[in-house]
Amino acid sequence: MIVNFIPAMGKEEMEMQLWSYIDKTCSDAEAQRIAALVAGNKQWQAAHQQLLALHRTLTVIEPGQPSMRFSKDVMEAISVAQPVPASKSYVNPWVLRGVMAVFVLLLAVIFIYTLPLINWSSAARPAMPFRFDLSKLDIGKWWMAIAGVNIVLLIIFLDAFFRFKTKHAR
Repeated sequence: MIVNFIPAMGKEEMEMQLWSYIDKTCSDAEAQRIAALVAGNKQWQAAHQQLLALHRTLTVIEPGQPSMRFSKDVMEAISVAQPVPASKSYVNPWVLRGVMAVFVLLLAVIFIYTLPLINWSSAARPAMPFRFDLSKLDIGKWWMAIAGVNIVLLIIFLDAFFRFKTKHAR
């Protein structure tokens, strides 16, 4: 008999099943099983009565209506508050200077490293006085990534510099 078989479950699971029974969101087979449990078990019956009373209370209560001036009062309260001005600088200038210093230092190191590789005595072609032998320059696999990052940082720096210059020129 199904009434005598009560599966071991927690109170939460029992309440979830009872709520689906009260709200009529469970299947017909589930509804019959829960109805049999409510009819045959005192614990299920007490929980069902308690949840049913709460359900009736919630259906009787009407939601409160805000006052007629609620929207106007809220808008007046908002208009009194002063907005916080935007920050003048979102990036710390020392961070920008540090990035610029790394960029300049990297360019200087590359320039100093390639300076001895230039053939200064060759005057055969005046159109191109400098001759670079890139096979002697061991730049590794990361050269393109470093160059790309430096180009992006240079563009960001120049953008910030020109924005600052045009902003303070006004």
